[in-house]
Amino acid sequence: MSDTLEVAYVRQLLDEHESRVKTVNHPMALQDFCREVEAAIPGCRTTPRNDKWCWVYMPDDHVAMGAIGYGNFTDKGRGEHTYTVLSRTIVNGKYNSGRDQHHMAMSTSMAVATKNAKKYLRKHSPTELVKLTSRYAREAVSTMRTTLRAAVGKAEGELFGGNLPNRKQVSMLVELKHLLLSDHAFLDPTIPAKLTEYFGLLDEDQNMQGGHNMNFVAISVAHGRQRFDVVPVDKLDYHWPTVGEPQVFYEDMPEDILGRVAVLSMVEDGTNVPGVGFRHTEGMFYVAR
Repeated sequence: MSDTLEVAYVRQLLDEHESRVKTVNHPMALQDFCREVEAAIPGCRTTPRNDKWCWVYMPDDHVAMGAIGYGNFTDKGRGEHTYTVLSRTIVNGKYNSGRDQHHMAMSTSMAVATKNAKKYLRKHSPTELVKLTSRYAREAVSTMRTTLRAAVGKAEGELFGGNLPNRKQVSMLVELKHLLLSDHAFLDPTIPAKLTEYFGLLDEDQNMQGGHNMNFVAISVAHGRQRFDVVPVDKLDYHWPTVGEPQVFYEDMPEDILGRVAVLSMVEDGTNVPGVGFRHTEGMFYVAR
């Protein structure tokens, strides 16, 4: 959707459906509209957004297709109540692009509005999903970089009394790592553990300094088979990453991508794993390449 439109994740809508139904009081006109849209778009479902709106989504999708509502949705609140469709695919020239009405199709006829819903409510393409989610992956990368740099600085302060000058760092660290791996008996018995932690942080920090060329992976079910939509995303850490052409895989998913997805499937939403990737939500991942 455009930046002015709310995004609803299907998994959350499914989890919250019952509680949402109990907390709203929809007019009969909206309830009837929901039934008409569900009949017109095979497989879709509706769930309350608020007292005047319902989300429309496919249960096996990642993001809601849009919303339908009944009420007065003009910017000045005047005129008749209308059956209204809200979608990123609608461009209503009566309103500027910064207003929600720019993405609304309004009609006093339920039949016309149902046709609008069938026309404008569509599943998001893999490329659209990248546009919706890439900033979260970028923010996670930035946060981890900052956290790692702070951890490295703290470790260097404890080991060396301050951050190491770059011109002296390489040769000294090579010597220290050699001593550590050769089971050298350090005078201070706490040094081996500190060095081990420090070198681990350096490795993680190095993994985080690349250009972050990644593959966005969206997993769904199509015709009874697991489907993987894979979109190359170059320079994810840039504000405007380069998005490549999507590819579709089924049983022939590349092993390197599948392995990273398996790791990310075991962590929480919003987690970045250095060298592996970022888990946005269930079924949507950014994997390193």
